[in-house]
Amino acid sequence: MIHDHSVCGPLTAASRSVPTVVTVHGPVRGEAGDFFAALGDSVRLVAISRSQRAERPGLPWIGTVHNAVDPERFGPVPRGTGPVLWLGRMCPDKGPDLAVHACRAAGLPLVLAGKCTEPEERRYLDAVVRPLFGDDVRLVLNADRSTVDGLLREARCLIMPIRWQEPFGMAMIEAMAAGRPVVAMRRGAVPEIVEHGVTGWICDHPDELPDALLRVGDLDPGRCVAHVSALFGAGLMADRYETIYRMAMAYPGRAAPRGVNGRRRLAAGTVTREGR
Repeated sequence: MIHDHSVCGPLTAASRSVPTVVTVHGPVRGEAGDFFAALGDSVRLVAISRSQRAERPGLPWIGTVHNAVDPERFGPVPRGTGPVLWLGRMCPDKGPDLAVHACRAAGLPLVLAGKCTEPEERRYLDAVVRPLFGDDVRLVLNADRSTVDGLLREARCLIMPIRWQEPFGMAMIEAMAAGRPVVAMRRGAVPEIVEHGVTGWICDHPDELPDALLRVGDLDPGRCVAHVSALFGAGLMADRYETIYRMAMAYPGRAAPRGVNGRRRLAAGTVTREGR
């Protein structure tokens, strides 16, 4: 069988004699969802969150498998006392401007560590985000992995003031693996990933963010690490994909039967457990 993570490989799935499993990493609304719908029974789709799958429940989904991180990647990390950290692509959907406003209202310093390589990202930074800067904001652009890991070790917490339905959000599980709570808006997969009041605070309105930032000291970093180890470890992800592969091989030439969603069968339950 073939496991594809792109939108190119599935185009030839119908001509193959082996099953094709496709992990969908982006949103499935609009044209993206129409593309996967047009592939029909030639592919089996894997969602990276329940919220992503719920956007187009009629697509040929075979299961839901959350992304993973090595829970031992950061080692023992003391409670964070540094600045608040924002990680993401420099665009309105990720809310860097909201991060600045929230941290300033809370009286906390902020590090904006963002991808800013495309023209529209640079325009947004210069027109909207940079004018908000003061001595309380530090900008780190296009950081490599070691730099990001260092920022996570220093941070007080991660802020995710997103404006869109985030399909997953790797930054959240990376932060929790480092023992850093997550303060985020209730959008997309956030409620699947962050346990409110245990590994972070989930807010319904941007006005709630400053208070949540001030309350992260109430949360235990060890609970954040344990949460990731239990639900987002690489071994667990591999086990779930192995189950997906067996399911795909069991239904050659057609998509998985409707209803294989983590509840009907024991095998499917080990894949999703409704997103866990």
